[in-house]
Amino acid sequence: MTGSGAAVRPGPDTAYVLDESGLVALARVPEGPPFVLEGSAALIWTEIVRGGTVAEVTGRVAVRVERPPDEIAPDVAAFVEELLAQGLLVPA
Repeated sequence: MTGSGAAVRPGPDTAYVLDESGLVALARVPEGPPFVLEGSAALIWTEIVRGGTVAEVTGRVAVRVERPPDEIAPDVAAFVEELLAQGLLVPA
């Protein structure tokens, strides 16, 4: 499990596109499969690519969704763990 003080980044074989509508398409290249993120998942991914620790990402997401960081922290951490398990993210 990655702690809130850990930083993560897209894996070396992760390709992604940030769409102007707020969607994110990503996949491990070349084996895939492709994923499309929207809503809060796309927002979290966008903040992950900006860099920083999981806590910093959580803080920026919290500001954008106007929620307290401690309220969304478990969801952000679970999403990060899922992406790490799929190899889409790696420790920075």
